[in-house]
Amino acid sequence: MFTRWILERNYITTMTHDNKQEHAANKSSARQLNGRAKLFAARMRLQNALDREDALEAIREVVANLIGAEELAVFKADKQKGALWLYWSSGVDPEQYPYLDALQEPLLDEVLAGKSFFHGDENRERLVSLHDPVSALVPIKIDRAIAAVLVIFRLLPQKGQMELVDRKICEAISTYGGRAL
Repeated sequence: MFTRWILERNYITTMTHDNKQEHAANKSSARQLNGRAKLFAARMRLQNALDREDALEAIREVVANLIGAEELAVFKADKQKGALWLYWSSGVDPEQYPYLDALQEPLLDEVLAGKSFFHGDENRERLVSLHDPVSALVPIKIDRAIAAVLVIFRLLPQKGQMELVDRKICEAISTYGGRAL
């Protein structure tokens, strides 16, 4: 009787351990599939924008619904003056940030060279010295040339931080968001 109890206990423990591993693998697969679906949806929405207004709305929808931020702005780049001029915004007072000076903000030079930055990368607490927290700086390209910068401000409270899939969605915005300009 005792031997049978030991065998049953070991079997149940083994099954429970195997089920936990299988559940973890399924959860990871589901997360990857969800990420791929989000990225596909972002690309399709951005690529199928009909005109400038629709492309800006596509950027807003993708950032709000797939990344989780309702405060964003697109700044057109003036590389000769080292400035970014507000072109469009959603959830941000347009009078608060009409202009960003790339000469005063070292990261903006790198963004204008084509590199995206995310809050927390390289232990950076602040990406730029604005009053509102910035979660991401994403260059927007037209024919591989940087035409604008997407500034994603505060993420929704339940979001916490940018995940890998969010960064990939930002890459899609960088590549396909140029239709908005």
